[in-house]
Amino acid sequence: MPINYSLSLRNTKPGDRASGRKVYARVQSAGTRTLEDMLKLVEKRYGVRNGPTVRAALEMVAECLRLELLDGRRVNLGELGTFHCEITGSASDSPDDCRPMAGRTRLAFKWTPGENIRNIASEAKYTLVSKRTSQDNIRRQNKQELREEMERQEQKRE
Repeated sequence: MPINYSLSLRNTKPGDRASGRKVYARVQSAGTRTLEDMLKLVEKRYGVRNGPTVRAALEMVAECLRLELLDGRRVNLGELGTFHCEITGSASDSPDDCRPMAGRTRLAFKWTPGENIRNIASEAKYTLVSKRTSQDNIRRQNKQELREEMERQEQKRE
């Protein structure tokens, strides 16, 4: 299945309208898969019949990942990738002001995909689609036309 994308005209420097505008490609999501969906895919594709065991294992890995990140460790999960934390925020003039709990910083969670996931681009196929707003406008217009047609048919029956 191809990766759908649309074109978007955006400022070259976000927030700076004078920076000029360029056209960027933006992925249009095909939806979201839940943990339940992923378990069903694993069962279907790989013949794993014990979904609850797979689910429990994934939940345990997620909990261990959380605890390891809280301990300040990087966690390498092979082909899934490596997870780690970073402190982000604004710089301070003095060491006393530069503390994560001072409210000027936040904890960011980072993920670096494994090689198999990083190489998706070499396999990807792309399809240009209209922007979501255009699609929504067309749907609304089609719904309105359908309502009007139904009203005309209803009036003919009366």
